[in-house]
Amino acid sequence: RPLRRPRPSASPPRTRDDALRLLELLVALARLHAAEGDGDSTERCARRARALGNQLFGDGSLEASDVCTALLPACAEVRPALAVDLAAAALLPRLRTLGLRHEATASSHRNLGLALLAAGEWEDAIGEYEEALQIERALHGDDAAAVRHAVDVLTAVRRRAAAGRNEAAASEHLAPHRLSVP
Repeated sequence: RPLRRPRPSASPPRTRDDALRLLELLVALARLHAAEGDGDSTERCARRARALGNQLFGDGSLEASDVCTALLPACAEVRPALAVDLAAAALLPRLRTLGLRHEATASSHRNLGLALLAAGEWEDAIGEYEEALQIERALHGDDAAAVRHAVDVLTAVRRRAAAGRNEAAASEHLAPHRLSVP
């Protein structure tokens, strides 16, 4: 039996700058693994990045929320359930800190809706897009370009949900949908 070399253990970053660089690398690695279709490696990198972000910035902080948001595009592709968790984790600090009438809160609702679509949770996704639309209306009024865009997106999501439900009924399982987080 060949001798197994002990695997070098990853030592914790020594400085905050080192930790920030590691965080950037973990997010980039998660994206790379997702592009390669490697869901397990994507999930490992995403979970480690989220934990490091919570350690650096504080669990539930806006900065930790930004880490979750940065991981969404990668996870939505290969681990939709993890993307839903990340999007929900990103939304809560924004609701708590910024409140309901803030563009970043509307963006987080859209991101959660997108993650829910990737996970095949159509009705919940529509609910999140409707929340985002209400915030946009409160911020900008009915005639603003942002509101018209939000209405167009919600209409497209409703169509996609209907098509997805029809597809699911026909085939008894959902085909994966490729999504990108704005």
